[in-house]
Amino acid sequence: LNYHVAAVAIFLVVTAYTLAGGFRSVVLTDAVQGLLMAVGAVVLIIAVLYEGGGVTAILENIHAQDPDLVSWQGKMPIMAIFGLALAGGMKMMVDPRQVSRIYGLRDKKALRVARVVAPLLMLITYLCLLPIGAFAHALIPDDEISDSDLVIPYLLGTVKVLGPVLSSFLLLVLLSAAMSSLDSVLLVAAASVGRDILIIGDEDPRVLTRTRWWVLVISLLGMLLALNPLEDIVGITAFSGSLYAACFFPTLVVGLYWTGGTATGSVSCVLLGSTTVTAWHFAKLAGWTTWHEVYVGLGVALLVYVIVSLMSSKPGHPAPVIEGTGYQQSSRELGMARRRLK
Repeated sequence: LNYHVAAVAIFLVVTAYTLAGGFRSVVLTDAVQGLLMAVGAVVLIIAVLYEGGGVTAILENIHAQDPDLVSWQGKMPIMAIFGLALAGGMKMMVDPRQVSRIYGLRDKKALRVARVVAPLLMLITYLCLLPIGAFAHALIPDDEISDSDLVIPYLLGTVKVLGPVLSSFLLLVLLSAAMSSLDSVLLVAAASVGRDILIIGDEDPRVLTRTRWWVLVISLLGMLLALNPLEDIVGITAFSGSLYAACFFPTLVVGLYWTGGTATGSVSCVLLGSTTVTAWHFAKLAGWTTWHEVYVGLGVALLVYVIVSLMSSKPGHPAPVIEGTGYQQSSRELGMARRRLK
């Protein structure tokens, strides 16, 4: 299919089932899609290694093509490579849509299991996917493709590392993984607009209708941006991962272990962290620096979160803590959460 036709098709399918099923459809489909993604990542790296004759043969093949591809100097600065990896990993770990998974858990026992299973599956998936871009040099002719977005489709569609049937199935697995990201992001973003910007309360009978309209609006905006992307998917993912890290790592991860964080600190790290990442990204594009924006943005966000939280906290008035998480909430928010769970 033409890229633009495919983008519109994805928009229609994801928006339709998110609107129709809401939170339940997102949680159930994400569970299936996430499991398929983890299995697919393991199967894909095994297939690439088998097709290439093993790690040693692949590295020798790549070295024969271009020694720089397997040296520490390489085609990119090593800190830029680690920056790409860190930004991608942060995106998986601190994406606000992960909150929807937590709300979808059955009980505390499920939460305890998830604390072990979720990081383990993420680690396995990520470690399997990271080397494929490098190993692909042994299977794809040097002048065959020039766009990193086409590496996986080429391995599955042209090389057919898993054969014609399984390769086609794995392409669908990767597509479903992308869709599982879209639906939960839509739900979280739409709910955030209603609750945090327009301040629509649970008791308002229009809350559900308005949230559905915002799902449609945000999905449409996302599709319009996707029709004419500014960079390839690797660059966009690394940039968005840097934004996620700067905006949410302090609150979602540091907040698990340090109970001194405040709402003011969280908002401050979102504003200053995102501004820093964006400015640094454009400075890098202009050639002023080679450092990846994830390092600077994350450093600024952590510093701002801690300093502003310490300055805005009220001594002698600690906020209640949700048992087992370290997250602080107001008494009113806790009461509303309990009522929703009942």
